[in-house]
Amino acid sequence: MYTALLIDGGHLRACFKKARQPYTVDAISDFASRCFVENETVYRIFYYDAPKYVGEKNTPISGEPRTFRDDETLLTDIAKVKNFALRKGRLKFGGWRLKPNVIRQIGEGTFSGEFRDSHFQPNFSQKGVDMALGLDVAAIAETKKVDQFMLVTADTDMAPALKHGRIRGMRAVVIKPNYERCFNLHDSLYQHADIVREVNVRNNPPEE
Repeated sequence: MYTALLIDGGHLRACFKKARQPYTVDAISDFASRCFVENETVYRIFYYDAPKYVGEKNTPISGEPRTFRDDETLLTDIAKVKNFALRKGRLKFGGWRLKPNVIRQIGEGTFSGEFRDSHFQPNFSQKGVDMALGLDVAAIAETKKVDQFMLVTADTDMAPALKHGRIRGMRAVVIKPNYERCFNLHDSLYQHADIVREVNVRNNPPEE
């Protein structure tokens, strides 16, 4: 069964972070290989992610400039892996937000003192990935070369892509990274998937 795997890199990175696992090219490639089970042949693995934000922004309290740089080679390296195709989105800067531990302290009444720049973190949002992923599902369906496609995502915006792929005759599988404190999938993803397959972020065999 020829199968295309489409990975939302932002989602997978968040899963690895919550599971306290290193997010490297080898880790991504290993996870991707474990998404496939017996009788499933790799057509192509599409990886969607955005380069780090590059630019300068003033910090929220002091107003001092903070420079953001991209010194990461992960995207360049993942594009070189066999059967991988890289699709790039972009990060948009959406201001500053309080760090989760600061919000928790405020809620508990344990926060004291004045706000400092160190209490805030940049608020980035990923753009362009959803559209690229949806277009690729449509393009894959038109080739008639793929029997099944698998999505690694928790984004409800992907429900129409799942639905379209099934209408075009492909079997739709949603991959759910499995680990402690894993993300829950919305009902709409279950509704439009033929299978939800759990795959551990650690090196364990995938489960049907």
